[in-house]
Amino acid sequence: MKNLLTLAFILTILGCSQEDNLSNAEANNQHLKIDYIKNYLPSQYFNESTIVYKNSSGEELKMVSQPKESASDRTHSGINYTTDEFNITLYNEHNSNMTIVLSGNVNLSTQGNIVATLSGVLMPFNTSGTTWSTIRFENSKPTINLGDDFRETYIVLNKEFSNTYVTIGQNGSEQHSAYSELNMNSDHGVVAFRDENNDLWVFDRIEE
Repeated sequence: MKNLLTLAFILTILGCSQEDNLSNAEANNQHLKIDYIKNYLPSQYFNESTIVYKNSSGEELKMVSQPKESASDRTHSGINYTTDEFNITLYNEHNSNMTIVLSGNVNLSTQGNIVATLSGVLMPFNTSGTTWSTIRFENSKPTINLGDDFRETYIVLNKEFSNTYVTIGQNGSEQHSAYSELNMNSDHGVVAFRDENNDLWVFDRIEE
């Protein structure tokens, strides 16, 4: 329960970090949709698909996608609006402790501006710290912001990926001792991550 509450807090914070201009009058009673965030990810993520990863030894790890979409009515600073959101849980059927949670959100800031993000969190939380990745959107397109480790070419385990957001979890200069890496792009979704043993798993294919 503590982990779930902490996850909700983190996703709320991550969802308040990028703004598009929108006047209060324009926002009132609008339905804020997230199609452009959904379109960033492979369509298979929104079905119960199996994403297969391999490590340096050639072993396979299968993560099953479990999507959930919803809409809610909200009022913020006197503005009434409806917002869409989605949560996709990637889990391994043989290791229920480890999951990846992807969350797409669009909300309004206190100034009435649109805040749109795609966030990824490695679960459970590691005692040495939590690793999460955030992709921010502006004018319906992903942006590269100060502090983002964005790589046009990302090569890992002899595989090449394009336009990848790389996130390394650290405490100061020390990398986390587990769940310390979560990397994403539009072509494949989660392209690489590290597990509880800090073993690196890299995208191989999607099975529907």
